[in-house]
This record gives sequence, C-alpha cells and structure tokens, in this order.
Amino acid sequence: MLVDFATTVGSVVFFELTDTDNLPPLGTEVFDQNNQAIGVVAQGGKIYTRGVAKSGELHIRWGDKQCRAEYTIPEQESNDQMLIVPIRCRFE
Repeated sequence: MLVDFATTVGSVVFFELTDTDNLPPLGTEVFDQNNQAIGVVAQGGKIYTRGVAKSGELHIRWGDKQCRAEYTIPEQESNDQMLIVPIRCRFE
C-alpha cells in the first residue's frame, strides 16, 4: 500500500542560542516570521531546523515566555559540514 506524506524539503541548519540562562525546554517548537513550524529545540539550546530562508526571524514560545531572534545564514563553502549559526533571543 502506498501512502503519501507531506514533507519539508531544504537544508538542515542548527541555530545555537547564546543566552544560556533562559533556554527553552527540549522539544519546544520553533516558528518562522510567517508562523510556520520550521524546527524544534534540541539539547543545549541548539535548534534543529529544515527549509529556513537565508534570513528572517525565529519565534519561540514556551509556558508564559516568548522570544524572537533575527538571523542570517552565512554562505558555506561546502554543504558537507553541519552549519551552526549562533543567535540571541530577545524576550518580548
């Protein structure tokens, strides 16, 4: 039996939150500026994303807290290496 699944196509980018005093819980969903789910918070304040734009905003909400972080993905010489982009989340 064949089953169709909706998938997201795009490069994987890890963002790393630099403010380690206010890390969101593991598994917190991350959204882009269009309120589209694009990733999830992993261990140690890293955010796993797929299919993000070259620049934009990440929105993270958990409990009664929320923050947003602007980002720009730098050009890579090779797609073989994992890309980690440091970001700072501004609380609203």
